[in-house]
Amino acid sequence: MASARENQDNMATLHLLVQQVSRSFYEPKYIVVMDQLARHPVIKDDDLAGRIGLQAKELNKLTAVLVNDKLVKVYRRNELKEGALRAVGRQYYYIDYKHFCDVVKWRVAQMRELIDKDLRNELDTKGYICPQCGTSYASLDVDRLLDMATGTFLCEICRTEVVDNENAESLKGSQDRMQRFNKAMTWIREGLRKSEEMVLPAFDVHAWVQANTTEAEKQAMDAGDGLMIAGGGPAFEDRIGVVMSIDKDEATRKAEREQEAAAKRSQNQMPSWHTKSTISGDLTALGIAQANALEKESANSHILDSLASSSKTLSSLSGDTETKPNIGSAMASTSFEAPVDVKPVIDERQADCKFCQWSQVGC
Repeated sequence: MASARENQDNMATLHLLVQQVSRSFYEPKYIVVMDQLARHPVIKDDDLAGRIGLQAKELNKLTAVLVNDKLVKVYRRNELKEGALRAVGRQYYYIDYKHFCDVVKWRVAQMRELIDKDLRNELDTKGYICPQCGTSYASLDVDRLLDMATGTFLCEICRTEVVDNENAESLKGSQDRMQRFNKAMTWIREGLRKSEEMVLPAFDVHAWVQANTTEAEKQAMDAGDGLMIAGGGPAFEDRIGVVMSIDKDEATRKAEREQEAAAKRSQNQMPSWHTKSTISGDLTALGIAQANALEKESANSHILDSLASSSKTLSSLSGDTETKPNIGSAMASTSFEAPVDVKPVIDERQADCKFCQWSQVGC
């Protein structure tokens, strides 16, 4: 019972320390985030955004500053939302109080060292002042104030020995800054002193998340895609399936290729007035070239059909285990017809017409 009461007192002290640090060095929007993190051991990004009334992007900007300052830690892992097909990264924010106290101690020591360094510089350059006439001198002016007979610094006006200028404005400002800093750090130093008397165990955020995750969330995480975010927990097993199906025979694929070729030919076909003469009806030079291209294409398709039939013949012969097929005779029995170049037919009137030769269209 006493240990439970002691733990409650320790947590109350740590929460108060978090509130004092946030209110001393941060703006109100960061204070709200730190107060929520102090009330909950671990809080999810969606829950934190809903509690403070901010969008996820705005919350990420605030928490990024606190994470960079080492006051807040973040735990990342993949989770699958309800109704979603792909897991997305989720962040869990929390305060590691042992790490938090160490960071605050180090920052307070750094600030105090900086202010003390400025104060020492001001003391070294404070100069001298005459107590009788009030004339002030810089530290670099002592070479002309030195009296060789007495070995002291004497005022040039009244010949009175000068003293250190303790009332310099810069020196007063540095002393006042150190006093204000000590006054502002009183409660923080008191909280840090109490934290040194505590035994702060290491906080296992992964175990906490696993223990406070509902069954529905666990099943959603098990259905994830196995990807892992840096800094998160262990990845889930990959579940990747590849299904391949080939449901088209050679005849279907051949018909599709012929349809595609016919569509391309109809798309690229030239108008009739380019291929035939509008007067005589004979083929022009472009028409002759197009006719030759069609003949070559038909010859190539005939060769492909012959090769396909010969391959089927070879496969049927290879399937016979009693006789050994003669591949040479099978290939020799297959006749291939090479494309024949067709000499273009040019009308004598078209050959004599200079316009037809130049335009390749015809009169």
